Amino acid sequence: MRKKGKTRIIAIAAILMTVGTATLMTANAAGNIQNTDFEYTWTQEDDKWTDMTVGRAKWDYSSAMMACRTGPNYVAKVYAQYIDGSLYVDCSRGHSYAFTANSSTYMLNWVREEGFGLCAIGGELSSASNKNISATGFWSPDSI
Repeated sequence: MRKKGKTRIIAIAAILMTVGTATLMTANAAGNIQNTDFEYTWTQEDDKWTDMTVGRAKWDYSSAMMACRTGPNYVAKVYAQYIDGSLYVDCSRGHSYAFTANSSTYMLNWVREEGFGLCAIGGELSSASNKNISATGFWSPDSI
């Protein structure tokens, strides 16, 4: 009888530890992953045609995610944004990502590591001849 009681207690403790660990892992992985639609309508900056998503809170150290639905080819990088929206800082550490219609990727970035709390994704047209064609899609500052 005693052996069954100890076995039962050990089994219950193991179950509780497993559930508790799974809950902690889920909580740690939960970033700002809700998708937000974007539309790049290109504006000329020096000799480049660019646009920027709206800034969003970056909650963790994971990659950002972007998916392009429609539009011309462009290259994108992840930026930190100052709280007042006045300045963007390149936090991609040299990583840039090529997008075409119906493409998506996770984007490495160091927004949180560099002490920022807002994230945006800047796009640059691959060819100025497409400056009148917008690009649409969705993105999130954090990923799973």
